[in-house]
Amino acid sequence: MKSHLLAVLLTLILAFAPWRLMALAGETMMMRPSISHFTSRDDLYYEALALEARLLALGYSVKYQTGLNFMGQEAWGLTVPTEHQIYVEERLHWNARYAVLAHEAGHVLQPDWVDREEGDAFAEIVAALVTHDGLREHARFLARSKGAFLITAIAGWQEAYHAADLLTD
Repeated sequence: MKSHLLAVLLTLILAFAPWRLMALAGETMMMRPSISHFTSRDDLYYEALALEARLLALGYSVKYQTGLNFMGQEAWGLTVPTEHQIYVEERLHWNARYAVLAHEAGHVLQPDWVDREEGDAFAEIVAALVTHDGLREHARFLARSKGAFLITAIAGWQEAYHAADLLTD
């Protein structure tokens, strides 16, 4: 039953969503959940700074620090809406920081109707749209909760594209 529901949801994405989201959905369905692999490159330094500036314009500041954790788990980034603050792991190279910033920016712009899992899916969809760095690592992250990803992709793809436009325009 669960696999049939996932197939129906995937079909809806393929029928109505833009091509980049369709590709992300296909990659996510084929991917096994695992730890994301970050690059050790620093050529997206200026893109990361530009994204920081966009977040500042939205009322959020960014701090880099080591040893982030969320609910006892190591984290690469955290968004604290009550403080209008985003934290990013300082040990990451700039390309990875850019990807994490894009994800956390997705949390800043996520719709009110999402729960925690759907919020992570929304944020990662936004990150995939903002970074244009390939879909594999985004799919690896999203594969942890394929159902939440599919629901969010179907119900929130227009909001995700709008969020990505706000962050890159």
